[in-house]
Amino acid sequence: MAVLTEESPLASFEFVDLDSGDDGYCSVTSIPNGVGIALSLRGDGDIEVFLSPENARKLARLIEEAQTLKDHPSQHTTEGSSR
Repeated sequence: MAVLTEESPLASFEFVDLDSGDDGYCSVTSIPNGVGIALSLRGDGDIEVFLSPENARKLARLIEEAQTLKDHPSQHTTEGSSR
């Protein structure tokens, strides 16, 4: 179980979900043993997960890969895409 702190999010932003069009909110929080990520949609609830530093870095790499693929489809690699 993650050890939580009373700290404010390190970063947060509002967005519009591209699938539903619903208003959303994302926040990232540092915890003693990792990183917390919260995602919320106004009409569809919340999820908060706590990742180890290794998994947080893996998630960041996969997000970067997805954006690179969108921007430059010819640069797609399969490294890191397994579960």
